[in-house]
Amino acid sequence: MRTPQPAMTMPDRVVGCAPAFPAWLDALLDDPLHPGLLAERLDARGVTLYQPWHESLVGNPWRGQIHGGVLTVLLDKATRAAALTVMASNEGVVPLDLRVDHLAPTLGREGLRVHAACHHLTRTVAFVEATVTELNASSPVVIGTSSLLRDV
Repeated sequence: MRTPQPAMTMPDRVVGCAPAFPAWLDALLDDPLHPGLLAERLDARGVTLYQPWHESLVGNPWRGQIHGGVLTVLLDKATRAAALTVMASNEGVVPLDLRVDHLAPTLGREGLRVHAACHHLTRTVAFVEATVTELNASSPVVIGTSSLLRDV
């Protein structure tokens, strides 16, 4: 028997703002370890994802901070999605490198917003930058850069 999951918090300004997205993005975001992960925007400039706060994302229960692994996976998903937006539909990507810099403790009680954009695309590698901000703050709490091998 499954135990009920705690309710996720999602601000009204986020609910229903995302249009229909490609099936590959839905498949990328479908992850039981990141419940409620949504795409807010997807265009030639990149991708913006929203991760609502959920009890299972907390790594430090005494301070209520989001686990660093959760933030790393959010960056990984966002950077892959951003790279795929600027490539042909028959291509995929394989991560070569992901650098993550934690700038501040991340509580994320209002949720987290991740924005990623591909800033350089070569014949074989996509270079992507991403930032994670808490929904109620303007300064990033985590930044990351990723190099992704194009897989045709």
